[in-house]
Amino acid sequence: TWGVAVGLFIGKPVGILAGSWIAVRLGARLPGGATWLGILGIGAIAGIGFTVALFVAELAYTDERLLTYGKVGILAGSFASAAVGYLLLRKSTARAATTPPR
Repeated sequence: TWGVAVGLFIGKPVGILAGSWIAVRLGARLPGGATWLGILGIGAIAGIGFTVALFVAELAYTDERLLTYGKVGILAGSFASAAVGYLLLRKSTARAATTPPR
């Protein structure tokens, strides 16, 4: 349960943030108005991935108890990702609105 929840909640944002950082280090540019806080918020929102995760859990677990634990982890990780992603994106857009353009 914890592994699934933490994987969605921590793994997705870290992967997206790291991938974006590597791309920028290799010469890519962030889109106009994008911030690293915004990229982190998008990464958190990506943790809302319960549809495929539920499908994979159905295929992976034959024991009903393990399947239930997996589903609880998926829903908990998705809910936490949605809440934190919303807060990060809200903070990111509020900060962008108060920052003067360059």
